[in-house]
Amino acid sequence: MQKYYITFGQAHIHKLGNAVLNKDTVAVIVEASEEAAQQKAFQLFKMQWNLLYEYVPDMSYFPDGLVEIDL
Repeated sequence: MQKYYITFGQAHIHKLGNAVLNKDTVAVIVEASEEAAQQKAFQLFKMQWNLLYEYVPDMSYFPDGLVEIDL
């Protein structure tokens, strides 16, 4: 299992449990492959996410930090 990092666009706002995911956060998804991580992103966020990374993006652009997704 590997960690994948999802970023969001300016108008993308999601609430999962107590977490709010938006342009200032990076969602962390743990999956077996990049394809599985993309499928989970589409399942959770539909078409309202921006990029999927295999590495932690430059966090200076995401002041609200990382949000682990455990679903």
